[in-house]
Amino acid sequence: MDSAYWKEQEKYLKLTRKHMWNEDYFAFLVQSVWKLKPDADILDLGCGYGDLCARLLPLLSEKSTYTGVDFCRELLEEGRKRFWSESA
Repeated sequence: MDSAYWKEQEKYLKLTRKHMWNEDYFAFLVQSVWKLKPDADILDLGCGYGDLCARLLPLLSEKSTYTGVDFCRELLEEGRKRFWSESA
C-alpha cells in the first residue's frame, strides 16, 4: 500500500475512529493495563492524522511527548493543521 491509498481512506479513518473508542475504557487501558507513566514519551508509527495523540495526551502529564510518523503526507498535514489550530 502506498501514500495515495491512505489519502483515499481519510474519510473512512475519521468516521471509524469517531466511534471506535469508549473514552472511559481507553483511560482504563492507559492507566491500569498499559500503566503508562504520566510523563511518557510516545512514538506512534502509522499515526495518520494523529487521532491517538488527541485521545492519549490529555490522559498524561504536560511533560509527555508525542511523535507521530506516517508515510502519507496528506494525513500528516491534516494532523499538523488539527493540532496547530487547537493550540492556537
